Order: sequence, then C-alpha cells, then structure tokens
Amino acid sequence: MRPAPPYPVTLGDLIRGGKLLWVYCTSCGRERDIDPATLPLPGGHPVPTVGKRMTCSKCGGRQIVTKPELCPGGIERQRRTHALMLRVAPAPEINRSGLLSSSPDRVE
Repeated sequence: MRPAPPYPVTLGDLIRGGKLLWVYCTSCGRERDIDPATLPLPGGHPVPTVGKRMTCSKCGGRQIVTKPELCPGGIERQRRTHALMLRVAPAPEINRSGLLSSSPDRVE
C-alpha cells in the first residue's frame, strides 16, 4: 500500500483523475457531487479548504465539508444503483409460523 502524500489533494488532482468533489453540509445533511472543473477556483486549491468558500443552497449553512468523491461515479450514482437493487431484490417469504421460508412456494 502506497503511503499518503504529504500534501492535500487539490482540485487539479481531481480534474486530472476524472474525479468529482463530494460536498456535505453539516447543518442540514445535504450532500452532492460537483465537477471540480466548474468551480471558479485555481487547480492548485486544496480540496479540504474548498468548503470554506461555499454556502449550502438548501439551508444557507456555511459548515461545508469537501472531500474527493466517496463512491465511484459519485453519490447520486450510488443512490440510484442502491435504489434499483432494492426494487429488484424479492421480499423474503414468511411462513405461517412467522419464520423465513426457504422457498416461496413452500409453506410449513
């Protein structure tokens, strides 16, 4: 395992790596991913300090945490995938005794 670099990740690092910037408001819990290339900040700007320049568009809070994307493709993609998996997975069948049945057609 490679040791962590002695410097913080910058917006330029995210842009070069094709990564998103994860933004989280500690006041209201809103989170989203932003393309770092759309921010009006230089590429050398450290990711941990980007939140100090932001305001939450939902609650107006200024307690913003910023990190490199937490999930490949961003948090919204992760949510869509998770929601789709929940819709596709069949619900477990309960038999008359209240226990999970090994087969949906079998009732014990």
